[in-house]
Amino acid sequence: MGYCKSSFPSSANSTQFRRLCRDKPMRPGYPLFFEASGLRNEPPFPSHLPPILFILSFILSAILSFAVGVMLIVALWEVMRGKTSVEAQDNDVYRKVALSRGEMFGNGYDLGR
Repeated sequence: MGYCKSSFPSSANSTQFRRLCRDKPMRPGYPLFFEASGLRNEPPFPSHLPPILFILSFILSAILSFAVGVMLIVALWEVMRGKTSVEAQDNDVYRKVALSRGEMFGNGYDLGR
């Protein structure tokens, strides 16, 4: 509990912080998003920051989560194919060059299945 005492100098604030941490464990962000956007008829948004900042950060985190998920899927797909992302890109370029020359490209490291 040293963190509470260093962050909140008075013991009353430290006690309140511990009680808040105990009574309200981590909760998902979407209820706060609805409170900040005014879509719920509840008490005012519980923050000193303007609600628009919370809404924008929530949207940004959702977009970044989607982007990271797509990158994870692409990386797992390449792992299942037995290639790195650099090899996949290089092989596409080599395949296009070979097709323009009328040749067939074969990956030298592909040992078959």
